[in-house]
Amino acid sequence: MLKTTRKTVTLRDVAALASIDKALASRALNGKGYISPQTLDAALKAAQELGLQPDLNAQNLAQGRNHKVIALLPANDLGVLTQKAFFIEHRLDEMDFEVQMHNVPRWVNNFEERQVALVNKVRRQRPGAIIAGSVLVSGVLEELQLFTKEGGVVIGYGAKLDLECGQVPFDCSHRAYLATRHLLEIGHRELGFCFHGPIQQDSVELLGFSRAMDEFGAPIQKEWLFEGGDYEEGGARLAAAFLSWPKNQRGCVLSTTFRLRLS
Repeated sequence: MLKTTRKTVTLRDVAALASIDKALASRALNGKGYISPQTLDAALKAAQELGLQPDLNAQNLAQGRNHKVIALLPANDLGVLTQKAFFIEHRLDEMDFEVQMHNVPRWVNNFEERQVALVNKVRRQRPGAIIAGSVLVSGVLEELQLFTKEGGVVIGYGAKLDLECGQVPFDCSHRAYLATRHLLEIGHRELGFCFHGPIQQDSVELLGFSRAMDEFGAPIQKEWLFEGGDYEEGGARLAAAFLSWPKNQRGCVLSTTFRLRLS
């Protein structure tokens, strides 16, 4: 197998080829400070001839915070959470912001450690703002707090962040209420509720579901509260629950009951 090596071109190489000192070469390539047209031309030609690629991160650090760059830390899944992140990305792009999406694979052993390291790296790149929708560990919150102290802007969306910052929380209780009320308004009364995970009697989604059912005088039947799961797992649990019921009850439920799976 052929291996090739390529020498990294440095600012010193550009200065030597242009016959100027390193400080002048730096000013010419960064566009900061006065420099004569002849020196500027020599430095740019030398950089082009040597194939020097500017370090964008270094330029950002030298120029200060880049308020046109937005770092997005989304809460991703295989469905609605990813769609929300894409919507935010597209809207920011339409507003002429540069969006950089950052995420840690969900199923890794050292998730918390890697999440902290990722946000630390994003913070040091000095974007104008960080939009966070993930469930964040305490170390990440400390990084975001430091980011705000350095002059950056943090915005949380979805789950509420334990941080003093601008936030757009989703009202999960209200959306469950609206979905349930819609089914009740079109005549359904036998409604079941499937949780995203274990059954939680104090969940905000169940509160919204219960409020709508109470308003219409529709009874909530405990056997129609289901423990859910992720994707195929959740579907398998629901199917197993239905198949375990007596046939007469199962037929009635399958034909008249709507399940709400709200995460």
